[in-house]
Amino acid sequence: MIKRIAAALALVLLASAVWATVAAAADERVLSLSASKFGFAAEPGQNGSGEVFVINEGAQPISVRIYAADQVIAEDGSASYVAPGVDPNPLTSPASWVTFALPEDAKSTGNIPYVDIEPGGRVPVKFTVEVPENASPGDRQAVLFFEMFSPQGQAEAPTARVSARLGARIQTRVKGEVVEKLDVRPFVMPLYIIGSEPDYTFTVRNEGNIDQRVDARLVVLDRSENERQSSQVLTDTPVYAGSALEKKGVLELQGIAIGPRRVRLVVSYVGDSGVAKTIEKDQTVWAVPVWLVITLAGLFAVFVLAGVWGASSRAARKRMQRGEPPSEVRTSPDEQDEQDED
Repeated sequence: MIKRIAAALALVLLASAVWATVAAAADERVLSLSASKFGFAAEPGQNGSGEVFVINEGAQPISVRIYAADQVIAEDGSASYVAPGVDPNPLTSPASWVTFALPEDAKSTGNIPYVDIEPGGRVPVKFTVEVPENASPGDRQAVLFFEMFSPQGQAEAPTARVSARLGARIQTRVKGEVVEKLDVRPFVMPLYIIGSEPDYTFTVRNEGNIDQRVDARLVVLDRSENERQSSQVLTDTPVYAGSALEKKGVLELQGIAIGPRRVRLVVSYVGDSGVAKTIEKDQTVWAVPVWLVITLAGLFAVFVLAGVWGASSRAARKRMQRGEPPSEVRTSPDEQDEQDED
């Protein structure tokens, strides 16, 4: 009887788990895009156009906001995205260059348009990038964002899985004079370290007007300038025009050699003309192995103890030479008078 009850409970639990899985799958909402990157080159006053399909790959209808945002790069290289304001400055807001051609059934919430997409549906979104007449030469970055949301008054299923938003990047090259100006500053490593893992920090600065993609490696050289080891720290990483990229990490030195190590930072990239270029910066690190520090600390402790023991032995010998017992405790005259009175 107990076994039958246990089996029945197991079946109920299994059925509940299957039902929860089926319900979650039925409420799943998945958004995808037909393209994630666009590139244009245009003279000031000209334009470029493109199209991206917004796809509902889930099992429920979705609503998707559509808007463009400017890319803002912080000093450490991290990116944030800001939608243009009511009256944007076109010189500083390439997102304001973007206009959309949406389906006739598109709606809006506030000033942001959105589309409703049924399961399996594909909605074409056409856009145009209009370069202002007074735009200066160089690369500009904007991002088209497609963001799922629940329109006001529409409840969202409690088990729905909703990804926040997807983006399609637009790089626009305004034709004109190209300025390549890439530098590395600072490149910092400690002069002395205990162990074999010094920290490093360097910043790649793009002061030109075109984007660059860089590789970077740290090379440890011997005294004859021969390469002893190499560590790749950046691979095909973008450094956008007018921005900087900071990189921090730990370099693991190989071998147990004591003394200075020359560490060379090699940043490489391909210029606009297709020619490979490199920037090199050197630092010197004096490495002291941990075992050597422990050994020296142990020897110092031995010397200190030996000195204390030697001083105590010399004091004992002097007392014996004066005829004083080793264990005699010397007292002051006042203390001696008190002891005599007792």
